[in-house]
Amino acid sequence: MKQNGLLKSDQHESQESKANRLETPEDIFYKVIEIIKPLGIEPPELDVFASSENSKCVHHISKESNAFEKDFTISESNRGLTTIRVPISIWANAPHDVYKLALPRIHDQYIKHDFNAIILIPTNNMRTNYWHDIVEPNRIDVNADGYCFYFPLKGTIYFELDGNPMLDDKGRKVHAQNGYNVLLFVKKTKLKEFKANLSKVGICQ
Repeated sequence: MKQNGLLKSDQHESQESKANRLETPEDIFYKVIEIIKPLGIEPPELDVFASSENSKCVHHISKESNAFEKDFTISESNRGLTTIRVPISIWANAPHDVYKLALPRIHDQYIKHDFNAIILIPTNNMRTNYWHDIVEPNRIDVNADGYCFYFPLKGTIYFELDGNPMLDDKGRKVHAQNGYNVLLFVKKTKLKEFKANLSKVGICQ
């Protein structure tokens, strides 16, 4: 990604810090949701790497709350009583420099809580050890007990920074140079339904 496309916010903030705050555009988020809806994957309730300003879900885990320490659960209050519940689905678009930690963390929480995980992740992660340790052995098409499924997201992603598109020095929108996959960890109780839906509709973009 062109570095000058990241210069549209605080000039004292480092380029690395800005790159870690890149936000998923709403059109991409809703495109993903529409693709997976026929597969029986419910829309996410919890954005696990987000802020109140850029969360794509009603609930989120902020940087301060720390998704690497906080359980991926939802706290709700009703008439003075607080309850903790597991979300049906979560959304994750992790900062680019923590994928090595983020994917194992999401996987650990999936194993613990059994939710649908919808993860937007660059395709270059497919050559990493953590991808081959977590995703490949658990693909539903190679393992009868598998729960992972992924597909390439067609098209170009124009990430945003502080709610605004990134522009180059000529005022043109800057897009991500990487291709992206949508990686799913499918809720265990939904696997049979997911596989049946997948065989019917496949993935059509």
